[in-house]
Amino acid sequence: MQRMLRRWAGKRSWESRWQSTKAEGARWAWHVAEVGNEIRRNVEDGWLEPGMRVLSLGCGDGSNEAWVAGQGLTIHGMDFSKSAIARADKQYADVPGLSFSVVDVTKPRAHHAEPYDVVLDRGCLHEIAPELGRMYAANVKRWTKPGGSLILIMRLEGDATGQRRLQQIDDLLGADFKLVDWDNITVGGEHGEHGETIDGGMFRLKKR
Repeated sequence: MQRMLRRWAGKRSWESRWQSTKAEGARWAWHVAEVGNEIRRNVEDGWLEPGMRVLSLGCGDGSNEAWVAGQGLTIHGMDFSKSAIARADKQYADVPGLSFSVVDVTKPRAHHAEPYDVVLDRGCLHEIAPELGRMYAANVKRWTKPGGSLILIMRLEGDATGQRRLQQIDDLLGADFKLVDWDNITVGGEHGEHGETIDGGMFRLKKR
């Protein structure tokens, strides 16, 4: 029962944010008016290449996903906020290679599809209650093809060394994914509300 109540409260909070967010401006650091620099970097580094199939978790209003689709990739964005997905569908309906759906990534066997080349999580895992992490991990394993990539973009919560996040990632995903690299990043900035920024980490893994 407590798990259900926490999940419901989390959904209600994010639904409220997306209902109140103005379409023309960001209201918090994770919601950017233009593509995040960390997304551009993955294209530059070859982690996102034309022709790849990508699954994006916690896509919000789809602005990052639309940019990725414009680079020649096929990308499906998922979010558990109906308001966010409604906005994404409306704003990017005509973008080739782009689709969206309302999905809770902590539900058993959520989203049925062929495994993807890349699973991209920009700000989703760090919002998930610890007791729901195993279901998230099981879904991510199923969604990623053998040898495929998992890109996690997370808050560091004041730990610049990233050790707490590294331990969390290893505990949840270490049996099925190998960490390739990670780096400190800044999320938000000039495109976030009032220049708000968050100290984050980008963790890039390969499925074993």
